[in-house]
Amino acid sequence: KKRVVKTMDFFKTRFRLHTDLYTHKTCVAAELMVCDILLLADPYITIRGSSMNNNSTAETVLAKISKAVNCAETYLRLDDSIIDIILATPNPKLKPAHDLIHRFQSRKLYKCIFSERLKKQRDSRLWNMNENVEETLLTEILQIRDQMLLLQQQQQQQQQQQQK
Repeated sequence: KKRVVKTMDFFKTRFRLHTDLYTHKTCVAAELMVCDILLLADPYITIRGSSMNNNSTAETVLAKISKAVNCAETYLRLDDSIIDIILATPNPKLKPAHDLIHRFQSRKLYKCIFSERLKKQRDSRLWNMNENVEETLLTEILQIRDQMLLLQQQQQQQQQQQQK
């Protein structure tokens, strides 16, 4: 009985953290910024690791950030310090990543300008796809983008009318 109670507490806590913290708008904005930083730096940063070759000897491996997951040792080196490593790398091609890191560190996080919950009808179509997945997703994304642009235009028109 104790184990059942402890297990239920674990899942309740996990659910609460997910709903209250992990999906909080500030948390999501920070997560998206870190992802963008890593994407901008990926072509120019490598992480050192080692793996066993066919002769059972260790072999040094250099992996891009996006490929670090393929080698356990390089993946373990992919921690918060990667942001400092990116910032300390003087490559001029990393300037966009450096600028985004400075913005992140000064807490000028992304702002959500549009959000939409999937409707049941649209949601079921997305989850039950088997063919033309890319085309269907692109269509959905473009529909949402068009709705967002229309909303922005309406807001601009309202602001212009208020200024008159």
